[in-house]
Amino acid sequence: MPKKIILFSWMFALIFAVITSIFNARSTTDSKKVIIKLESKIDSLEIKLQPLEVELRNELRNELKNELKDEIRDEIRDEIRFRVEDEIKYSNRKIITSLPFAQSISELKCRVDEETEKCNKSEYMPLRDSLFPFY
Repeated sequence: MPKKIILFSWMFALIFAVITSIFNARSTTDSKKVIIKLESKIDSLEIKLQPLEVELRNELRNELKNELKDEIRDEIRDEIRFRVEDEIKYSNRKIITSLPFAQSISELKCRVDEETEKCNKSEYMPLRDSLFPFY
């Protein structure tokens, strides 16, 4: 009887081992199938992602270009504004220092007009007059 129990326990262990290995094999193949499906999904997602990456890069590039253009425009505008302001200050300083002190505002306006006319006559000559003086 003990031999039958030992033999039965060995048979039970063997059957259990075979069933376990079959389940392990099935779960392994199932796991492999799941892994293959996941890999194919990952590949399809990567394929779908590539055009989006390209589009995103292009959008970022365009945004950066627009930002740089705006910055350059602002810098140019500021530089022009500063130069014009400096030129106006210099011109005003030139006119004011060339005028003697006036007794009233109206006299100052008259003198400014006279100085402006002098400057216009001496420095300004239209292009048509300079090219064809006898016209």
